Amino acid sequence: MYRFMVVDDEVYIADGLCDYLQKNMPYNIDVIKAYSGIEALEHISKTRIDIVIIDINMPGMDGFSLSNNIALHWPACKFIFLTGYEKFDYAYRAMKYKHAYFLLKSEGYGALQKVIDTIIQEIDRENNETIHIPNDNLPEDTKEAITSFLDGQESDSDLSNHSFSNIIKPTPYLCVVAMLDNCELFTFSQKKKT
Repeated sequence: MYRFMVVDDEVYIADGLCDYLQKNMPYNIDVIKAYSGIEALEHISKTRIDIVIIDINMPGMDGFSLSNNIALHWPACKFIFLTGYEKFDYAYRAMKYKHAYFLLKSEGYGALQKVIDTIIQEIDRENNETIHIPNDNLPEDTKEAITSFLDGQESDSDLSNHSFSNIIKPTPYLCVVAMLDNCELFTFSQKKKT
């Protein structure tokens, strides 16, 4: 699932974008809406965001400041900066961001869809690179448990009940860190016997 956040102080634009995303995306998505930078910050502290469609010109906190705050929480987050103004300095500032695109609001949904498709491909490629684990020596049941969990077919409690003793090597410590949405915290550790 891909999680979108739409941030625009113009209610009809934010509502319209959310409506478009929910009805027209060929992907499994969740859409969060915020009408200000402050409201958006409340959401990012609670949930992972993959793609933010963000108005540049907003009262209080502009889109660039907000994107900097979001990137602190979610460094892999991608941004689509929107503006109604054809100012080159906005485009120039947007180009400085690693995971950012710039669109004029007048370009319409077709241009937005193309950018979203490009971003989804980037996310999928990055995820495939990230979750590649050298597993030549892993037992088959361990591979299946991890793969099922990553594919969303197995819950975190199912995974925590699986025995990972067959992959824990006699090293001082093993630490497994994962970013999981809406699940209970679980840990695996083994100290070296002295």
